[in-house]
Amino acid sequence: MSANRKLPLDLGTLPDWAVLSDPQAAVLLGFSRDTLHRLDRAGDGPPRVQLSPRRHGRIVGGLRKWTQQRVQNGASV
Repeated sequence: MSANRKLPLDLGTLPDWAVLSDPQAAVLLGFSRDTLHRLDRAGDGPPRVQLSPRRHGRIVGGLRKWTQQRVQNGASV
């Protein structure tokens, strides 16, 4: 497999401890990066962690909990 080939992301197969970049999380959730950042600014985004001074990520376990809460509350995921 080539190093440039990207594997599809599946929330069901990733371990809870895995960390996704914001672009990966946005693709997984079906959002644009702008929508993900708007949710963050509104305080309604999935939990994020700082990976470096200019880069953030999302822990898969946090994404799972966040999507489950939104489904239970009737919000779009």
